Amino acid sequence: MGNSGTGARLLLGVLAGSQIEATLVGDVSLQSRPMRRVCNPLRAMGARLEHLCEEGCIPIRVDRTGPLRSIDWMSPVPSAQVKSSILLAGLVGRTKVVVTEARQSRDHTERLFTEIGAPISIRNIPSGHQVELNNPPDIVAPLDFSVPGDVSSAAFVIAFAALGGAGVSVTIDNVSLNRTRTGFLDVFSRMGIDLTIKETGSGNTCEPRGLITARPSELHATVVDAEEIPDVIDELPIIAVMGACSEGRTTIRGAGELRLKESDRIHSLVHNLQTLGVEVVEHEDGLEIEGTTRPLKGRIRAFGDHRIAMAFGVLAKLKGTHIEIDDPTLSD
Repeated sequence: MGNSGTGARLLLGVLAGSQIEATLVGDVSLQSRPMRRVCNPLRAMGARLEHLCEEGCIPIRVDRTGPLRSIDWMSPVPSAQVKSSILLAGLVGRTKVVVTEARQSRDHTERLFTEIGAPISIRNIPSGHQVELNNPPDIVAPLDFSVPGDVSSAAFVIAFAALGGAGVSVTIDNVSLNRTRTGFLDVFSRMGIDLTIKETGSGNTCEPRGLITARPSELHATVVDAEEIPDVIDELPIIAVMGACSEGRTTIRGAGELRLKESDRIHSLVHNLQTLGVEVVEHEDGLEIEGTTRPLKGRIRAFGDHRIAMAFGVLAKLKGTHIEIDDPTLSD
C-alpha cells in the first residue's frame, strides 16, 4: 500500500467482507499510522484481523471468516475513512450497516454508492449525521465515471497565486466542488484571498465540479478552531504556511489529528517554520504562527510527508525566498 493510509483503511473494509485471506502491508510511514478506528468496527462485524507487528498498526492479516454481522456504529470521531471502510465491508459482505457521526464527514463514498444502485440512505438525526446501507445487492451496476480534479491539491496552486507567485490570476478548471471537501476555501476567503468560484455542473460524475480563480491578495491572519478542523484537516499545512506570510497571528487549535498523519504535522510545521525564522508557538493540538515580512530562508525537512513538502514548496517558489526542500520528489 506504499504510504496510503486512505487506501489501507478502505481496502481493509473490502477484504473484511470478501471471505479471502490477505495480508495488508505498507512502508515504514504507513506502519506507524493508527488503524484501530477501522479495525474495531470491522471486528465487531465478525472480521478476523491480526496485527503482525505492533498492535493497532499495519501489517495486518485478514483471515477468512463467516458472513459478516450487521452493525450500528457510532464513530467517536467523524471520519470518512472509517465510514467508508464500514460501508464497503457491508456492500461486499452483503450485510446491513449503519454509521453515525457527530457531524457529516466527506461523502464521496455515499455518492458513488448511489450511482451504482446500492440502497443507501442519508439523514440528520439529533445525535448527528447518519448513513445506512440496507439490503446490499449481490451485483452492483457498472459505473462510467469521470473523476474531477482534486480540490485539495488545488489548494497549493491557489495559495501560490494568492501570494503573488504567478504574478497574475490563476484559474483551475474541472475541479471538484464537493461541499464536504471545500471547507478550506472559507478559511482562504477569511485570510483575504480574492477568489471566484463557479460551479459548472457534474457531467458524467456524481461530484459537483467547476472552476476556481485566485488572484494576488494581501493576506491577514485567521483562527481555525476545532469545529472547522474535520473539513480542513488536509489543508492545514498550507494554511499554516500562508499564516507565515499574513499580517497578524494565525491560530490553529483542535487539530491533534495532525500528529497522526504521514508525519507529526504539528511538529513538522513548527520545526520548519522556526527554521525559516518565523515565530511559532506549538500546542499539543495545534500551533500559532506570527506573520512576517522578512525574507524567508532555510533548508526544510519534509519528514517523508508530501503535504509538508508541497506546502513549503509553495514558499520556495516565491521571489525573495531562499528555501530548499530536503526531498522535493515527495511532491511529484
